[in-house]
Amino acid sequence: SSHKMLTEWTELSSKPGEFKELDECQDRLKTTIEKIEKLKVRLNDLLIEHDASRILMSSIFSSAVRGVLPSGTYDGRVSLADRELAFGITHGTAMSGEAVETLAVLLADLACMVFNSVSERSHLPGFLLHDSPREADLSLRLYRRFITLGASLQDHFGSPDSCPFQYIITTTTSPPEALRDKKWVKLHLNAAAPAESLFLCNIATEAEGKLHAPDPK
Repeated sequence: SSHKMLTEWTELSSKPGEFKELDECQDRLKTTIEKIEKLKVRLNDLLIEHDASRILMSSIFSSAVRGVLPSGTYDGRVSLADRELAFGITHGTAMSGEAVETLAVLLADLACMVFNSVSERSHLPGFLLHDSPREADLSLRLYRRFITLGASLQDHFGSPDSCPFQYIITTTTSPPEALRDKKWVKLHLNAAAPAESLFLCNIATEAEGKLHAPDPK
């Protein structure tokens, strides 16, 4: 009868070694439960670490924004929603506009470089290049403050040799007067002459030539 079968199965389950398949299932279940508990602990550690990184990044970006917009009413906000990292400049509420968005992107790049230099979990290359990043709507005053902020990072780390990253900005807009000497201006470029460009050649032309180069065979 069903009652008899249930009794027999219950007795077997209470006697280790009597029912090999059941014993194996119980062992796998125990192992799985242990793995789940370990993963829960690891997930909790990662969430704590992630939150700490977000707070650090927000602090760096906020300082960068207030360094360029020092009136005291502006701030920077970093958010992470739907796996997307977003940087925004706020003035009570989030600001918008092409110039503001451009400035936010530029400051975000610098903030990421600084974050990379102080975080043990970040392993980005210590190199940043902004190629003529000024938008027409970005005022000269703000643009020069941005350049000054970038230069101040070197002083913050003590000297060029102790700065953990290299930042290059190419621009047709003159930098602030204090940043026009050889300490800061390393190279004068000329887009009309390939030999006077940043990489001593026209990269687009060189790449196209290699793309269409005949097979040596």
